Amino acid sequence: MIRYSEHRYETLIAREIDLIDQGKVYGAHFAWSHLWWVFAYPLAGWLGKNIWDQNFTLSSLIAFRLLGLILLFHTLNKVKSDRLID
Repeated sequence: MIRYSEHRYETLIAREIDLIDQGKVYGAHFAWSHLWWVFAYPLAGWLGKNIWDQNFTLSSLIAFRLLGLILLFHTLNKVKSDRLID
């Protein structure tokens, strides 16, 4: 069984896509994976201008808690999928 979540996208593109279409698929993946920068940069600029001095500590705590939740869910999901495979 191929576990796609553990492969790099370059490997998946090379393995699953015809040679003639690989450039298009890689370009589409690159565009989608970098699309969030369109939102992240203006948001970071606005936050830096308007909220930097007031709520930097609170924002940092929220960000670290979100990161912790993401890591926790990722770990739990990995354990769950490892049990399904065995």
